[in-house]
Amino acid sequence: MALGSVAAGVAFFLGMGFRPDIGHALETVRFLFKFVVTLSLAVAATGLIPRMGQPGAPSRFWAHALAVAPVLLGLAVLSS
Repeated sequence: MALGSVAAGVAFFLGMGFRPDIGHALETVRFLFKFVVTLSLAVAATGLIPRMGQPGAPSRFWAHALAVAPVLLGLAVLSS
């Protein structure tokens, strides 16, 4: 998964490049919040994937952890 993530990141930046206003964007909460949401999904999915491949393996915690990202997004919408 780590290698796939790195390959996807490299392909993205080779194809799209950096934003011309990346310095200014890094100072905004909205830009940084995207990484928080993405990281929460990545951690929850990484924890859940191995358990999905094992019948009977407990996965309740990780399944609930997937709900963190939508909750964060909902709170962001309500706060703006």
